[in-house]
Amino acid sequence: MGPIVLLSVVIITFIVCIFLVWYFQHRAKTKERIVLLEKGVDVEKIFTKEQLSQFSWLKAGIVAIGLGVAFGFHAILQKLSIHGEQLYLFVLFVCVGVSLIIAHYVGKEKNKE
Repeated sequence: MGPIVLLSVVIITFIVCIFLVWYFQHRAKTKERIVLLEKGVDVEKIFTKEQLSQFSWLKAGIVAIGLGVAFGFHAILQKLSIHGEQLYLFVLFVCVGVSLIIAHYVGKEKNKE
């Protein structure tokens, strides 16, 4: 499998994952609002416009940094003449996974305040 095909698969997978995260988050917020409306709670008093349209750019930035670190490690491994598609995927998934875990804990600390 060529590097262009592999890069295309990674990019398409990334785009699909972003869409699915957005979709399920939007669906959960909508269900939550419906339940609150059924109970007779005024949703506008609970959620401000900023809270309804809030997107965590910090988490997205942490994941982007993790992806960049993965590509950097891959470049270093190529310079060292260590080739292997499995190694490349391993480095990519480990770096992105670690960045997702860090983003999760950063979000937790922010919400506690």
